[in-house]
Amino acid sequence: MLTVERKCKTVKAILDKRITIVNMAKRLNVHPTTIKRWCDKYEKYGKNGLIHKNTNKVSNRKKDISVVLDFIQENKLDDCNFSLLSELLKEEKDFSITSSCIRTNLFKLGMLSPRATKRVRKIMRKQLREKSKKE
Repeated sequence: MLTVERKCKTVKAILDKRITIVNMAKRLNVHPTTIKRWCDKYEKYGKNGLIHKNTNKVSNRKKDISVVLDFIQENKLDDCNFSLLSELLKEEKDFSITSSCIRTNLFKLGMLSPRATKRVRKIMRKQLREKSKKE
């Protein structure tokens, strides 16, 4: 991924007509449409338009799933659906995580089967009981 400074130099060279979009795209090994978007954003927002919107956000994959597990246990939400759980975490704990990420993480922990249906509640209850016994 190119830095904001590199994108800025690229855009300035194109706007000053020192190089064409196509030639710059070949040089940077990116699609010409990408460079055109950079130019449009630069003209509209300046250098800030070249900053990727997700630069300082934490990926859902890197979030601490223990927050989710503790919340489920504290609130006895072992029969709650993932969408509702996601909303509750956002409202009560200010912890933003998608329902699909919750499901994926619970699956990776062995708490869900690949085809989680009615067995989801039973498996989650069992895992939460085992976790609480260990603590």
